[in-house]
Amino acid sequence: MHWSLAVLVVFADALIVAMAASALLDPSLANGLGSEQVGVVALMAFCMLALGIANILAVPMFFSHYVQLDDHRLSIVLGVHRASIDCIGILSVSEKIPASAGYVWKPTAPDPVRIHGRLFDEVVAVANKELLYEELLERNPRIRIVRKDES
Repeated sequence: MHWSLAVLVVFADALIVAMAASALLDPSLANGLGSEQVGVVALMAFCMLALGIANILAVPMFFSHYVQLDDHRLSIVLGVHRASIDCIGILSVSEKIPASAGYVWKPTAPDPVRIHGRLFDEVVAVANKELLYEELLERNPRIRIVRKDES
């Protein structure tokens, strides 16, 4: 798991909790809830709900992230995100990921690999890229491998 995801989750948690605490400790709340305070409390409730949803999506990534290659399928699990790809549908595997792609920072690990198919695009990071390439080519010899150092 990439360390930047952990930093982002902890920072967001701390920020939202600090905002909620600040709103709840506001001295004007001691006099009862006026229309402005109701808005602040509603906003804080919304922020806490957003925090809960973000944590439900992000925290499982720390405990469940792997790539599994079966006889004819590549399965990718990243927290609650699961994808299963038929190896025959994979067109290319590339170490080059365009900077304009939104998934460059996908929270996997440094040095990701882009798996491109007819109907999908996934990004994964594996400990041994060469083994992944070898296993994929064994299942589908038509897969094009694009390395970083190739032009």
